[in-house]
Amino acid sequence: SYGFQKRKRREQAILVQNTIGWTLRQLKRGHFVGLHDVANAFPSMDHPTLDAAMDKHATKGEAGLLKFRYKHTMVTIEWKDGTVANVRPTCGGLQGDGVMANMFQEAYDLLTTWFIQVARTTFADDVAETNIANTITEVEKVCRASNRTLDASLAEASMGQNTDKEELVIHFAGTGSSKHMQQAWEGHHGIRRS
Repeated sequence: SYGFQKRKRREQAILVQNTIGWTLRQLKRGHFVGLHDVANAFPSMDHPTLDAAMDKHATKGEAGLLKFRYKHTMVTIEWKDGTVANVRPTCGGLQGDGVMANMFQEAYDLLTTWFIQVARTTFADDVAETNIANTITEVEKVCRASNRTLDASLAEASMGQNTDKEELVIHFAGTGSSKHMQQAWEGHHGIRRS
């Protein structure tokens, strides 16, 4: 996991995926990277998931203080007519809160039922998974399985994917790889989520 953590940068997550891709290309293994985005991640995660992460990774005193930050958050909404409402959200935390990113990352790492064949890296609310596939049919099959398990894991914390932002980076290798790539471009403009 990378992002918003001391000495962990976005470039490290990119380097991990690039190194794995380079290794698979040297081994002449077909593979793809699935890039996923968690929708409204910081404000969506349920409090029990955040609580579990705080209990696991912080001292008792720190955990209480950190829990207080998101459980007692107040948001003021003002309408054009001057009406004001104060609301206490019952999930997530404030995205601009300086420590929320670290709290989110700790909780995110507790979601362990991920489908993965080779590697997964996370950067804040973005997930990159590298999986093995030699044909577009295999890409579709593995992508569906990956999406099902990712969706199930995120649902445990009251979150979901932003499927409009999902991307695939495909690299076929070996005999027939050009044909498989052509099939990917011509007949499969996007992987269906069924």
